Order: sequence, then structure tokens, then C-alpha cells
Amino acid sequence: MAFLRPPVILLEQVPGFRQHKHYSVVEAAWTEAGYQVAWMGMSDLLECAPVSRKRFLVVLRRNDLEARCITMDTPVLPPRPTLSSFDCLLDLPAEMQKACHLPEEVMQMYLDPWFMPPRMHAATRPQDPKSFRFRTPSDRAACFVAQYHYQHELATGALERAGLYGVLLSLPQGARFFSGAEIALIHGAVCPIWLPKDDRQQMVLLGNGLSPLHAVVPLAFALQIVGPRSLQVSNAQALLQCLAMRMRASQAALLPLRDGWVLHRRGEAFEAVADALPWHTRQLRPPKGRTFGRFEMYDEADVCQIVLAPDVSITALLSCLGHEFPDECLEQLHLCPVPLDQPLAPSLDLPGESCLQFESLPTLPFVPLQAAAEQDLLVVIGRRAYYFLLRGGPLFYWAMAQTQALEGWREAEFFEEEAWTTLEGHRIKGRDDLHGMVHFRVADPFQSSGQVSLDQLSAFTTLSAVAPPSIRITGPDAVPLCKGFPAPLFLSLGWSINLLPTVDNESLRADLVFVPCKDRFRLPEHQVLPTCAKHLLAGLFRAMESVAVNNLEPSTACKVQVEGRTFWQGFLPAGLEFSELGDLWDAACGAVNMPVPSRVFSGPRQVSPAVCLGQACQGPLPPGFVNKAGWLLISFMPETRGGGAKDIKYKTAQTDMAQLLLDQGLSLSQTTAIVDKLLPLAGLPRVQRVFDLSDPDHRWHQLQVLCKQFSVPVPEAVSGATKALMSTAAEATRRRIRAEPKPKAADFALLPGFFRNADGTPAAVLSQLMPGASGVYLCDSGDANRLLQDWAGNCNDELGLATVVSLQLLPLEIRSSCMPVGTILARHAKCDKDATVALPEATCICATVFKDEFAAADWQCLTQNPVRLIADKLRASGSTVSLEAPWGRSFRKNGKACPPADCESIQFHCRVQTGELLQLLRCSGHSQVYLTPKTWQGEIAKGYAVVWAPGEKDEVARLSLQVPDPLGLVGAKRRFGIRVAEAAFEAAWAIVRPHQDAPPKVEVTGLYKLLSAPPQVRGTDIQDWAKQMGWDVRPLRCMGPGQWLLGAGGPPPAGLLSINQQAVLVQAVAPRQSARPVVCAGRAPRPSTGSTTTQGPDEDPLAANDPWRSYLTAHGRPIAAPAASGPRQVEAPHQQRYDQQETRLQKLEAGLEEVRRGHTAMAQQLATTQTVVEQQVDQVKGEMNQFAKDFQQQLQANAEQQRQAQLAHQVQMQSGFEDIKAMLTRRASPQKRPAELPEMGGQDDL
Repeated sequence: MAFLRPPVILLEQVPGFRQHKHYSVVEAAWTEAGYQVAWMGMSDLLECAPVSRKRFLVVLRRNDLEARCITMDTPVLPPRPTLSSFDCLLDLPAEMQKACHLPEEVMQMYLDPWFMPPRMHAATRPQDPKSFRFRTPSDRAACFVAQYHYQHELATGALERAGLYGVLLSLPQGARFFSGAEIALIHGAVCPIWLPKDDRQQMVLLGNGLSPLHAVVPLAFALQIVGPRSLQVSNAQALLQCLAMRMRASQAALLPLRDGWVLHRRGEAFEAVADALPWHTRQLRPPKGRTFGRFEMYDEADVCQIVLAPDVSITALLSCLGHEFPDECLEQLHLCPVPLDQPLAPSLDLPGESCLQFESLPTLPFVPLQAAAEQDLLVVIGRRAYYFLLRGGPLFYWAMAQTQALEGWREAEFFEEEAWTTLEGHRIKGRDDLHGMVHFRVADPFQSSGQVSLDQLSAFTTLSAVAPPSIRITGPDAVPLCKGFPAPLFLSLGWSINLLPTVDNESLRADLVFVPCKDRFRLPEHQVLPTCAKHLLAGLFRAMESVAVNNLEPSTACKVQVEGRTFWQGFLPAGLEFSELGDLWDAACGAVNMPVPSRVFSGPRQVSPAVCLGQACQGPLPPGFVNKAGWLLISFMPETRGGGAKDIKYKTAQTDMAQLLLDQGLSLSQTTAIVDKLLPLAGLPRVQRVFDLSDPDHRWHQLQVLCKQFSVPVPEAVSGATKALMSTAAEATRRRIRAEPKPKAADFALLPGFFRNADGTPAAVLSQLMPGASGVYLCDSGDANRLLQDWAGNCNDELGLATVVSLQLLPLEIRSSCMPVGTILARHAKCDKDATVALPEATCICATVFKDEFAAADWQCLTQNPVRLIADKLRASGSTVSLEAPWGRSFRKNGKACPPADCESIQFHCRVQTGELLQLLRCSGHSQVYLTPKTWQGEIAKGYAVVWAPGEKDEVARLSLQVPDPLGLVGAKRRFGIRVAEAAFEAAWAIVRPHQDAPPKVEVTGLYKLLSAPPQVRGTDIQDWAKQMGWDVRPLRCMGPGQWLLGAGGPPPAGLLSINQQAVLVQAVAPRQSARPVVCAGRAPRPSTGSTTTQGPDEDPLAANDPWRSYLTAHGRPIAAPAASGPRQVEAPHQQRYDQQETRLQKLEAGLEEVRRGHTAMAQQLATTQTVVEQQVDQVKGEMNQFAKDFQQQLQANAEQQRQAQLAHQVQMQSGFEDIKAMLTRRASPQKRPAELPEMGGQDDL
């Protein structure tokens, strides 16, 4: 209220609003904001609609408005209508009908007397639930609340205390809820209504909405206050007109759309869509848990705090600043939450992932990217931070209120007020000015704006324009001029003002030095003094406005702009001419020694300098531009130099002339000489007229004439035949002196389909040889013998070599093996709901390339688009496997992340089909791409082994041909290996390293240091010792005499260990701590002062390197020292048996591993069989249950038919008896008495 300051405010509240305990607080708030009550009263829809809905309505009027008398009339209304007479019940569509249906348990809850709402008046007997709930078309409805349709979902305790409100519509088809469309008609809708498909949202909108029959009365009163006096508006007439304009069910229709319906009058569907859909976004409060976010932007000198609203995206914010970051960087940026409803905390050390580094922070005003020109962001400059709000979002006003709270508005003094200004210093007075960048501060309302007269401009002198900018104010008016200088505005622009006053010869002078603020975005230094000139001009306008108002002179409402941006708005004398406005501009710029020529316009219109402001806004077609609000626009357009149009025309003429001369056969040197000599002499206009001609021959003729006129010689053009002869001779000479090249395989290509396999199919043409290759490969004659020796006996398919010399096909037999890939049954946790989806069998693959295997140009292309080029490499190697869904691109140097231009290796992950995995792995290393199978958790997949081979890559590649079924090459630091299946590891080891024993198979889960061991111990001795201890280890590296690095599958045995009665120490090696992912631009953390330790004077300096320093402090029983004796030497036969024991143990482990695999396979097969049997049993149970259900239904149907047949038979028999009785009755006459029987006596005899 205090911010927007509308003339009239209308409030709608519940009936008990005035009796609420906080009513006095609300009343004091609108009184403090400058408003008073013009009218208040209670209104009930029951007087004119078939529903009871009471609302308390208030009309508030601003204190400075003229007090007009409000006239209230009482309308003459018809009798209270019912649901039927009001014509508000519809035939609903199926989806809306379903939302109004009550389940049986809900219906029982509504009919339960326990949940009846309390009676408003005392009653003699309790109320019947059915008579309260069910409303027929002849009744009236109760008030519809926002939770209608869903109030029964509240807590049982709340319903027992307050009761369950809501009535149901009782129709012959049954009872149901009133629909949202019917509620809108009951409330008197007069225009199309949008009804969303979400029934909850629909009930909230209609339950919280204000009926037009309620709203029209206070709106009429508001028009009486602010409307023209000639327009007399009666509240009774407005209410009757609203009733006449309302929609009726017989005239309404529902237009179905994807997300809802539009309730409209029949025949007005198009107008309804046009009215209902373009509504503005409704202002809401954010959901719980959403709050402002905060991060830092910094460069080498400054750190700026950025706070953004919940609905503002990081990408839009950075685009508004003129920057663009990759998505990987933005994903790592973490926003720190900001507490709401309290001042923003001072700048703290945010974590590294909440910081963004720039080479230099952007300057003010921000220049957005071209793609973000349509972003509707509002940037608010505060004391400690910059706030980014979404101007068109539903949280805009809430975000503005929170921005004021974060800037300390709630802690301001009672006499202070909030001030919103633009960067030009213009005070914001409405929502239309809230765009771009604004400044918010808590200001003193008694501080007047600075005024400057023309005589006072001579007091300003510029000391320096830059480094730093400074001006001097001298004279008797120095104090008021310093007080009125806009220091807070320059502070928002990133410049603080240091005032240096001095007194010299009884005269006062003050130096204003502009110093850049720390940790702020700043206006460029060269724009500081021009900004001062604009504010001096605004001060001149304020002084003129004050004089005109005090003297009651005629004035004109003006809005002054510079390059389309408003910097002052007020009233100027009507007799002021546009030429005088230009003089004021020159005087303000000259005061700070920054003369800038300018032209004065009125908006887009050019006005004569002799026209005054009063004349510019008069007449039906005023010469000036007056906006819709009635303000005359005055636009200053400073002179702009250096557009570059003449340079562009000059270069275009040079290009056209040179092209014409080259087409006529002149050489490049001759063309350059003519262009450089003719264009300065003839001038640009004459040359342009030559090239404006359309005929090329005429153009050439005119250029020759122009050259002859200015004595520029033009050589004769060489004929086409002569040029052709000269080029032919030069080509013959070049071919003669060029050496004849030797034929190479790279100069030829094999035609696909020429060579065929034994079965007649076309043989594949290979670009390189890889294990398992099949097809024809073109090679040089010198490489044929080597390739034959390397590839002989390596595959069971067909491979042919074609040489350049003889082009002879050499068939070979090559052996290969196929390894089936099994499936693993995944465990599934028991959940409440589950759905089975057939998923393809896929495997994760990591692809890696290294810089030292590529040329510089190829590596640069790889850094720009690695995925596509790596896929092309694999495809060129003969692989048909497609890499699916690549992710996780990584550029590394020395094992650390780095920019793409500096990386030494590139890798990414992708997904391939499991059936194609082995085919793809065979390409690893041979195609310059190294492939690693991984699990979906990022670990290296099991089932494979690597045999590291000595030598370079080419030697390892040739050695891999001797290994049965290799799965590609593996690259590491300065060595290469051959990947094979885990079962074929020993066989591959025997081929690659024939004279060495294969290392043991130990699944290493931890690293340990073995210290104080005998110096002569070997790796095999350590394995024997560990096996005796029951500990599986693998010696990795000897770090010194008696010191080894071990890899183990579990922790060592408890207690103190020894070798040959010599105590040894086993220490666990802690894994490397992985650093948290931070933004690459984050600042390094500050060194902690508490992490530095000092060495006491009494500590032993050698104790830090003693591995046994913590042994005496460990808990445990003391151990006696071993007897001093030399190490025992094992006899030769025993040593040989011990050495053979390792081989036997390995074979035994291999056998046990095979047994374990067989047992696992059998267990999986049994589990699969059990699952199938359980499924079959469940299927049989289901069929039996269905048969029992069908048989029971058939028996019940037969019994029902038998009962109905018996009942029909009884009815038929009874009908027959009735017919017989009727027939007998008709045969007997009523006048005749029955004759007496002759054999019977009379009455006396009886």
C-alpha cells in the first residue's frame, strides 16, 4: 500500500473481521500508510443468489484525495431465488461428473451426525443430517469454502470439534457435490471462467474468489470517489445490471481443452478463449522450503554477493550479466540458502562450490547476451548484495517484500521510508518503472533533492576526469550544493565520494573525489563525470519547477529522457522553448568540462527549436509526443561519433574495383597499384557511380575513361588463349621437374565387392588389422611377409592380404574364439508397488584417448568434439557397435582436471549392448582408443584380467596375436598390457612371460606396509608366511630392506605378528581422501591457524620416524622379547618342497574356484526353476479361483432364474384362480335366489 500508493483500495474479508483481536493492528497499518475508511459494510449473496455467502467489504481512500460524499442506494430485488429458478444446474461432462461423485465411505461420513457443524442458534431437537446435507433444486445452497469436495480429508479431531461443512446436490440420479462450473454460476459469473482439470485447484480458486455480486458495490463506491463528477454511478443500479448480465445454465456451455474447461455463453467460444486464457500470472506465495539463494562472484580485486529469488535460473542470471558458462560448471555451483524476513548477514566466507571467478567483473549497466534479451529480470542494488527477481513471475511482489526485509526495512526508524530509484536517479512511482536495474535503500523522507540554479553552475570545476575523477565546488553555495549532491546514487553505481573541504582566504571550497567501492559492480570510470552532468541538469529542472510552482506560473508535465532512459519527471514552465532545453544541456555538461553536443526531440518526433513546451502538447495533433499518462516526452540525444559507414563504403569500392580488374586479366600487383592510385584521385562518389551500372562491359569502359581522365595507366589485358598457353607450359615444366613417386598402398583403394568369400558373399574391405578381423586388407609388398608371420593361425575366419606390386590375394586361416556373456539375477527389494519392464542388457564402457598417439591437428579436433571423432575411429576400425548415451566427458593432465586446450587425455563413458561388448573390446588399443568395461557404479568390471607385457605398443600388439582370444590392449603409464578373460589369465601369462610364475589371485581391498621383516625375505616367502597366518596377501613392491607394500583381501590377524621369531609391524595404508567437487573458479581455502603444530623443546626429533612409537601406548598384554638367535636356514630339499607348495596351492585354489562357480551356476539354475514353478503354481491358483468364482456365479444365476420362474408360476396360478372366481361371479344373477334342493327340507326341518 505504501509502495504503490493507489488512490482507492478495496478490501474483502470474512464476517468476523472487525471482532478479530488483530483488527486494531491492521487498522493502524492502513492509517500509517495514509488511508482512511470511506465505507465499510456487510453483504450476503443470499439476497440475490441461491447461496449464503457473507463478506465484510471495506473501501479505503487516500488522505490527500478530495473528500467526496458516497451515495448508497438500496436495490429493489426480486424474491430470494432457488437453485431451480436461478438456472444454475448443468449437465456435466463425464470427467467433471466423476470429480463430483462421492464414494460410499465418504457419503457415510457426511451423513454421520457426529460430524454435524454446531448450530448457530439454540434448537429444541437435533438437526437431521439428510435434511442439512441434501439440497434439492427447490432449496438454496450453503457457503462454498476452498476445501469443498475435500474437507472430509481433514483430521478427525478437527472435524469433531468444528464439524464437517458442505452440502450436496440431491437429484433423481443420486446425491453429488456441486461442480465448479455450477458454483461459478451460483456466484453470478458474468464473463468466461477458466476451470482447470485439477479439481483441488478448481475448488481453491472458486472458494477463495470474490463474487461479482459482492465486488460491484465497492467498485461503484470507488468510482464515485475517483471518477468524474459528471458520471453518477449508483451501487443499486450496478448490482441490478450485474444480475442481468450473469450467465445462466441454459445459455452456458463448457469448452474442453487439454488442461481444463472454459465456461462461456453458447456461440461465444472464440471470445471466451480470448478472454480466459491471456490472464496475467496470479501472484502467489512460494511453497514451503523454497527460499532465496546466495553465491559469490569475484575477480582478483572484488567479491560481489549475488542473491536470487527462487524462480530465477542461474543461466538467465549469467545471461543478464553478459556471460555464459558450461552446464558442467553450473551443475557444480551450490546456492547457499538465505534466511527470510531478516536483514542479510554480512559477507561470510562461502564454500568454494558457491563461488564463480571471472577475469573481470561486469560493469554497470549490465549488457545481456543476445540470446537473453527477452529475459524479464529485475536487478535490485542493495547495500551488501545484488538481488535478481523475475518481474513476470507469480512470486514478484513477495520477492520484492523479501528484498526490502533483507535490506533492513523492518528494522528502520519510524520516520524513515523506502526509496526505489533507477540508475538515472529517477524516483520510481509505479510498477511500469520496475524494469532493468533499480536501487533500493531506506531513506530519510525529510532530505530534499538537490536544486541547482544557472548561477550556481559556475561553482563547479573539474579537477581530473580519470584516476580518480574529481570535481571542486567553490563559493558561498558550496555547503547546500554538497548536501544536495546524489551521493547514495553514485554509491549504488559503485563509486563512493570523499569530501575534502578547505577554507582559503575566507572562501569555502570542497573537493569531491570519486573512489571505487570495494566489492561492488561499478560504472566505468570515463562515465562518472557525464553522469554528474545529467544530475546537474536534473537539479536545474528541479529549481525551475520550484520557481514555477511558487509563482503559480503555467507549467507542463514533462518526462525527461536521455537516450530513451528517464532521469527526471516533473513540471516545467510552459513557456520554455526546446532551444533553451538544449542550452541547459550544454550548460550542465560545460560545468564539469565534458561538452557533449546534443539534439532535443519529443519522443520519436522532431520539434522545431522555437516551439515552447505549452504549444508542444496542445491541439488535436500536438507537435510533441504525449504518452497515455499525459506526460510530454523530452528526449536528449547526445552526438555519436565513429559509426564507420564511410570506411565500409571505401573498402567496398576497393573490393569491387579490384575484382573488376582481376576479371579483365590483370595481375595482382597491377590491380593493387591501380586501386591505390585511382581511388584517392577520383574520389569515392565517382567510383561508386561507375559500379552502380548494371552492364559489365559498360562498367569496364567507364572505369577506363576514369583512369584516362586522372592519368592512371591501365596495362593491356592478356587474351584468354595466351593465358591458357602460359599456364599449360608452366604445368608441363612443373611436372617434368617433379620426381616420380613410388607406388604405395595408401595411394590405392580396393573396390568393395571385387573380392568374395568362399560362400560367394562380398568380402569386407579392412582399413587396419585387428584380432578377429575378417576381410581383405591392402598393404605394401615390404610389409606382407611380416603380416603373414604375425597373423598366421590367429583366426578361424577368412583374411586376405592384397599387395600393391602383384595385387595377389593370399588366403589364410585365422582362429578366433567366442566367449558367451552370462546374465546375473538382480535382487529386488520388497516394495508396496512394482512394475516389471523389459530392459535391454547393456554394459558401461569408458573410452580413453591419449595425446601422444595423435597428431596436433587431430588432437585439437578431438578436444572440440571427442565423442563423434572417437566413434568415427572405432567405425573406421571395422566396429559396428554404436555408442549409446555418452556422458561424463573429462579432460585431464597429470591425473587432474584441466581445460580442454591443455589436456593430455580425454575420456567419457557410454552404454553398449552386452552382446556387442566383446566385439568392441577387441578394438581397444588397436584403433588408438582404449576401452575399459565398468560397472554402473564406476568400478572396473570383474571377469577380465590384464597381462602387462614389456616393450612398446607395436611389440605388445604383435605379441597379442599369439594370445588366444585377446580382448584388446590396455594402456597405462609407460606400459601396455593385453586384456583377456579371467579364466584365460594363466594361459596368457605363460605366453607373454614364459619364464615367470603367474601372480596369485587375490582380490585386493586394502593396502598394508610390512615393516621390520628379515632383509633376505622374498615375495614368495611373504606369501608362505601369510598363508600360515590365514591371511591372503599379494606382495606389490619392495620399498627397502625388510619393508614391503602388500595388497590384501582383508585385515591382518589380531595380535603381534612375527617371521622366524622376529617381530614384524603391519600398518594399514589410509586411502587417499577424495576432494569435494567444487567449481573450478572457486577460491582456495584459507590456511587454518590451528593446523600448525610446534615441536616442544623436550621431544626427541627421531621419534617422529620411529614406526614403533605407538606400540607401548597400545592396549594389550606385554610380550616378552624373543631370544637372541640367528635366523634358521631351511635345508635344500625342504626349500624345494616349500617352493612347489605355492604352485600346488594355486592349482587347488583354481579347482576350488571352479567348484564354487559350478555351485553358483547350480544355485542360480535352482532359483530360476523355483521361480518358474512358483509362477506356474500361482497361475494354477488363479485359474482355480476364477473357475470357482464363475461356477458360483453360474449357480447363483441358476437359482435366481429358478426363483423367478417359481414366482412367475405362482403369479400365473393366482391369476388363473382370480379369473375363475370372476367367471363364477358373473354367471350368478343378483336378482335370483338359489333354488332349494328337492331332497332337502325347508328351514323348519332344519
